[in-house]
Amino acid sequence: MAWSQFDSNGNQKQVAVNLNPKTNVATGNMGLPGGQAASTFLMSNAAGSALVLPANMSAFYVPTVSLNTTLYPSISGYTTKFRLVAGGVCNSTAPGGTQTLGLSIINTSTGLSSGNVNVNVGSQEAGSTISFSISATQQFSGVSSGFTMPTDGIYAVTLVTTGTSAANSTWDGSWALQLYYV
Repeated sequence: MAWSQFDSNGNQKQVAVNLNPKTNVATGNMGLPGGQAASTFLMSNAAGSALVLPANMSAFYVPTVSLNTTLYPSISGYTTKFRLVAGGVCNSTAPGGTQTLGLSIINTSTGLSSGNVNVNVGSQEAGSTISFSISATQQFSGVSSGFTMPTDGIYAVTLVTTGTSAANSTWDGSWALQLYYV
């Protein structure tokens, strides 16, 4: 796409405009120590690693992002898209199984319990997932498919694992939720 502007001499010239930059909406850290049973984990956006998040959980800190159509402007002729980008490193012991990172809606909050908010987390949004089969001493990275604005709501980045991770395995990395237009 291009538009016209005038230089200091009054001459019209074409200027290219990039309407497809990727803008980080949210970023965070991720990681998983060894010996974890297959489960769903909440990826923290504060320094640290995963909080275990079974179907109904009570957590001290629930890192979330609000996705609402009024927060992200539409541009005539373009579709608003999101994607997850992630990467990291593993120590010398592969965790085994598959780790799938994705965006999940927070369905309900059941109030306070001992100073904590109890939440139920939905399934990972279609198109938002990145699957990793991490090898020992490997650097890994991935990008999800582009997905359209999900239902308005509060979301968390979750990690779904298969199998129990190896006892001495540890991996760490970071993720970003990005907004762009196509």
